[in-house]
Amino acid sequence: MWDNSNDRMFDIFDYAYDSKHTFPIECPICKKLDAHVFMHRFGTRNGGAWAWCGACRNFAHMSGILPVWWVNLPSIDPSMLSSEIQYLNDRSSAIDAWVNSLMREAPAVQVEIEASGQDDTWICEKCGHEMSYYMSTSECGMLCESCGWGFVTTYIDPIYLDETEYTLCIAPIETPSIEVIRCIANTLMCNYLNAKERLTNEIVLKNKAVTIRDLARALHKCNINYTITPDYPYNIIDTLK
Repeated sequence: MWDNSNDRMFDIFDYAYDSKHTFPIECPICKKLDAHVFMHRFGTRNGGAWAWCGACRNFAHMSGILPVWWVNLPSIDPSMLSSEIQYLNDRSSAIDAWVNSLMREAPAVQVEIEASGQDDTWICEKCGHEMSYYMSTSECGMLCESCGWGFVTTYIDPIYLDETEYTLCIAPIETPSIEVIRCIANTLMCNYLNAKERLTNEIVLKNKAVTIRDLARALHKCNINYTITPDYPYNIIDTLK
């Protein structure tokens, strides 16, 4: 039975935008070289995308704006494209060959489109007004501000999918100010005296990316120096409001 509950399958889509890779690729879950990706354009720019692993039978599906270089595979029957992924898995060899050939030509296609000066504006199918792209913490898509028509797809910030354990370290502060002690107390949810005592030694905090970001954001606001290891790929300062 196919399973679409593991969000790590969405990582496969990233490789479809990098011509240095060829499919099949290594599955992010079972590590077998049996991960594939496929897209199908249903309109001018929007369409569906599927990623799956034939070995562990995990898959992911989303809809949205496809890359400009994507061309539909003629041998695929659009009426068979649904949440049932077996139809695509049975044709994985042909799909991989098609995707790889498109990816090799993708940079040239992009240059040609940019040189042609083609209008990249998305026009509302209902009222003819220009649509706008939007993104929230849980979804992204195109929206017509005139009539309200649009389409969306699920958006999951990569930070919420990051399983890495990060370490945040705060160096000892011999004579911390009242503001610094109060900040540490609030951030670490401890009392004033405990916070002051903890600051006499290095404070080491280990957690996942989201929690480390929130801790670092609080420390940044109080001008308290810290380090994060391994390399933290998310921007702390941009999250400040």
